[in-house]
Amino acid sequence: MVRGLRSNREYNTIQYNTIQYNTIQYNIKNIILHYITESPGSHFSKIHRALQLNSGTLTHHIGKLEKEGLVKSIRCGKEKQFYLRGAVPKTKNLSSNEKEIFHIIEGNPGISTREIASLTGKTRQNASYHTTNLSNSGFIVPILKGRTISWYCK
Repeated sequence: MVRGLRSNREYNTIQYNTIQYNTIQYNIKNIILHYITESPGSHFSKIHRALQLNSGTLTHHIGKLEKEGLVKSIRCGKEKQFYLRGAVPKTKNLSSNEKEIFHIIEGNPGISTREIASLTGKTRQNASYHTTNLSNSGFIVPILKGRTISWYCK
């Protein structure tokens, strides 16, 4: 045998291992998809505990499923919730702070972040964090007036 060339036996073994690896990867993705189908809105930790997968493996496969467009994630507070494509709820679960701020903006269109902070008793940074989350989720719209951001409901 010429040096550097593989025998048919070695080549078949490599092919078999590749097919076996791809099959395992396919099965893990299907298991994750099935779980998200059965429990829409589950966050990473819940999926991790339920399926008992390595966190790196779960991160890898959820990332691939998102890139393929099969799974959609929505940030809810500090965690991401996962849904099948097309099964994303029209309204996300708002935290109690976000609900409070949303109702304040509903009642006071054009209110500034500083005014929201004083009405809620929160810091300006905290009010800014929650208004940004609401804006990214599509609930409210910022309009810049001079150096001040005014908030309006969509």
